Amino acid sequence: MNKGQHASLETRALMSASASNRSPESRARASAQMMGHATWTGKHHTIESRDKMSVAKMGHETSIATRERMSVSHKGIPVSAETRARLSLAVWRGGKKETGRRSHAKRRGLGYVYLNSPFPGSEGHHINRIYVIHVPKALNQGISHDVWTGRGMEKINALAIQWLTGDGFSC
Repeated sequence: MNKGQHASLETRALMSASASNRSPESRARASAQMMGHATWTGKHHTIESRDKMSVAKMGHETSIATRERMSVSHKGIPVSAETRARLSLAVWRGGKKETGRRSHAKRRGLGYVYLNSPFPGSEGHHINRIYVIHVPKALNQGISHDVWTGRGMEKINALAIQWLTGDGFSC
């Protein structure tokens, strides 16, 4: 077939069948011929071109109808476990952030063991992930600490236990 000529439907079918039904020997020969040759990696835009494309896209908002079509087209596509792990790692920022009422409600249901009763002006201090001591709010907030990472826990735990036992500590 010469350049510029259009192939008939029959010719296209023959070309497609011959390309997809190659024998293992012919595939091996083609593979051996390509060994050592660099593969084509595509076009690489210059930094200036990328900057221009970035500026051209700024302020562009995809219409709601287009977003709905994109959403529908992605529904039902299975996501591999590897991809899910990568997405999870990309989103994870060092722990689950809980604020407000939800965190308090969750803590009530987790089965913490309280070593003393709450009192006015107290705040629960977690000496670990199970045990909680109610200490004065000023004491708990006076020392920076984090039960999940362990930062500052030795110092605050020593003071909380000292306050609980009453060994020469007053607040």
